[in-house]
Amino acid sequence: MGNIVLLDDLTINQIAAGEVIERPANVVKELVENSIDAGATKISVEIENGGITSIRITDDGKGIAPDDVTLAFERHATSKIRSAEDLTKVMTMGFRGEALASIAAIAKVELITRTRDQEIGTKVIVEGGDIISKEECGAPYGTTIIVRELFYNTPVRYKFLKKDFTEGGYIESAVEKIALINPNISFRLVNNRKTILQTSGNGDITTVVYNIFGKDISQNLVNVDNEYEGVKVRGVAGKPEIARSNRTNQLFYVNGRNIKDKLLSAAVEEAYRTIIPHGKFGFCIIDIRLNPELVDVNVHPAKLEVRFADESKVFKAVHYGIKNALLGEDITRDEEKEEVEAPKIIEKNPEETAPQRRGLFDIFKNKSAEQTNENPDEKYATIEVKVNKDNQAKNSVIDKIEFDEERQYPKPIAEETQLEELEEPLQNITYLPKEESNEAEEQEFEKIVEKNYKPEEDNSEYKVEEDIRPIYDQDIEEKSPVPEYKILGVAFNTYIILELDEDIYILDQHAAHERVLYEKVKENFYRAGGKEAQMLLLPDVLELSKRDMHIVKDHMDLFEQAGFTLEEFGENTIKITGVPVICFEMNTKDLFMDILDGIDITNRTNKQDIEEKFIATVACKAAVKANMVLDEREIRGLLDELLLLDNPFTCPHGRPTAIRITKTEIEKKFGRR
Repeated sequence: MGNIVLLDDLTINQIAAGEVIERPANVVKELVENSIDAGATKISVEIENGGITSIRITDDGKGIAPDDVTLAFERHATSKIRSAEDLTKVMTMGFRGEALASIAAIAKVELITRTRDQEIGTKVIVEGGDIISKEECGAPYGTTIIVRELFYNTPVRYKFLKKDFTEGGYIESAVEKIALINPNISFRLVNNRKTILQTSGNGDITTVVYNIFGKDISQNLVNVDNEYEGVKVRGVAGKPEIARSNRTNQLFYVNGRNIKDKLLSAAVEEAYRTIIPHGKFGFCIIDIRLNPELVDVNVHPAKLEVRFADESKVFKAVHYGIKNALLGEDITRDEEKEEVEAPKIIEKNPEETAPQRRGLFDIFKNKSAEQTNENPDEKYATIEVKVNKDNQAKNSVIDKIEFDEERQYPKPIAEETQLEELEEPLQNITYLPKEESNEAEEQEFEKIVEKNYKPEEDNSEYKVEEDIRPIYDQDIEEKSPVPEYKILGVAFNTYIILELDEDIYILDQHAAHERVLYEKVKENFYRAGGKEAQMLLLPDVLELSKRDMHIVKDHMDLFEQAGFTLEEFGENTIKITGVPVICFEMNTKDLFMDILDGIDITNRTNKQDIEEKFIATVACKAAVKANMVLDEREIRGLLDELLLLDNPFTCPHGRPTAIRITKTEIEKKFGRR
């Protein structure tokens, strides 16, 4: 006898349910989309205990005919398509006929419906996929579906559900995404008999944005309305001031269906590239309308992914639409022209560029230039550049680099040449300014230069004040001396170069500072006594979106352990009265929102993982950034603390804080070995 058997209907339905229904939010999404397909203008969603106990969805759509009521609970029973050819023309939210059967297989379902041409409604009760009863009843036109005891016959699913509060947040997020793309429909969401969301259905997306995201965001939007080669793009885009540190507030729809797509994210990122800082992401709600034959929506079980027949057209339509809206002009033709031409480099005129690129040793200020009122830039061998005004206005790429042949560049330095005799110092290097000192000290410095300054390497010593202390509040204990090191300079205002134990280390200042702060935040986080916190003279009041407020409430203990002092200050509003000591001088609002964006509430269930992620996020957002100029005192303070750590060369996210180059490797490069 063979081993292959046909599965029974209940098992088949539960397998299908496992693909479609992962949590209560999936139930709400599928049923609300069915209501939209039914032509509803009013949709009400009522949940209890995060949707696990009860979900009730009521609409004023066209209803279900009495003869179709029981058939609707069969797998692959649908009114949306008739054949495989119809899959290429799907414009409705649902079309597979799986949702209702999948829900009924793992819950107790009650359906009440009436069409407009019927005088009396129909009531059906289904449990575990089996129809228990069917009867006539009084009912308004439309459909009401009540889902109770979700996963009652598959208890293993409960292990993967989160707290009622969190599951309710997922439902709220699902309803919000649907409401944003359907401003002509009035939505009402009630959680444990409390109204969470209410939209008017007046057709204005800005009104819906206000109800969901708050006043600050709704007042900083621009309308997006663009068509490119048959691809229509409609929606709104946020101004630079409401950019966030993640893509949470970027929502994409294809023919009204919410999807996730890397291509669309890249198009938005490119549109904002020259407008907002690196690491920030613009706000947008974009609906793409195109011929359904040019997009495949039958890719993902949850219909969250699609495939475009021509990705290039879609990319350009979104990119041009958002950029045109942000700049207030049509740049489509100009950018199309640029794509045909070879990439160009924007060459900047030194006179028009501010600030100038800093040299390798720019952590030390050139006092001599200040005293003589000379322009220090004139001493350096610089790159002559030309400005392409048209390209500069659009932030295009660079044309080419031209060296000025007439300019005199420094010649090789002979061994006996004194430093002060050089008419033009080495390009892009600023030397340590002379400290106010006596003649004996100056003579000593000249001897060092004469002895060590050679063509192949720079061994000059920099004199530093002995009483320089770290920039941090805690001093380094004398019991654990810091290894001796020599600061050689800073490259690109980001990478600190130092000599340690006959090796060269190139440190990423952000990653290094992040490591130091991580250890401090972690120590404060797990401290048994009172937390180190700094009370604010004037509290900061932040208005949050509903989703952000859910995250704050769900992780209030984490914020308090880290040193934040928070309190609710009205609906979707919090007041910050205290912050961790290390964050006192930072912009409280920006810091808090960045930390909020960094919290991952979906992929981490282990408490320790959540705490570690939170601590790392606080440290990351409070650390100095790339291109942030540090003076010598700050650099030494950072190094003194970093080198005392047990693990100084890895940041909390696993990136290296430093790259090591040995003396042997350098000598091999120069053919000395």
